[in-house]
Amino acid sequence: VLAIKPKTDLIGSGTAFTAVPVSELGQLDKIIIGDDYLKANSRSFKWTFDAIPGFTIGTCTGVFGVKASSNPALSFTSTATTTDITDLGGGRWQVEFEVAKTLTSALPQGTYDWSVEIVQAGTEITVAKSKDRQSPVRLMVKQT
Repeated sequence: VLAIKPKTDLIGSGTAFTAVPVSELGQLDKIIIGDDYLKANSRSFKWTFDAIPGFTIGTCTGVFGVKASSNPALSFTSTATTTDITDLGGGRWQVEFEVAKTLTSALPQGTYDWSVEIVQAGTEITVAKSKDRQSPVRLMVKQT
């Protein structure tokens, strides 16, 4: 034990941080391929937006879609149910999406465009998209 003590003394401590994937400004920076982004882990994707006139909370759904900038065939979508859209008050709503690892595990790393739509009775309103925010998302491979 004394022989390895100088080596073990070099081992430090560290802290791991899990960041929320969507910033307060609605920007999406990166998605790790094969990771789960679930509500249970406080890692879901959330966007806040102005309430949509003529739409009613509890009757609309959301769609979050991602397509590769270089090849639109490379894509995935996640659907938000009526309970995933909440009224924050003050004329603001929030939509929340889960992205399971199965949605990204077969996609290659690269830059992807994304959008968020709210749908009610066949009417679709885009509330956020990467082109407006000048922030495509990067799908990145894990290091392990």
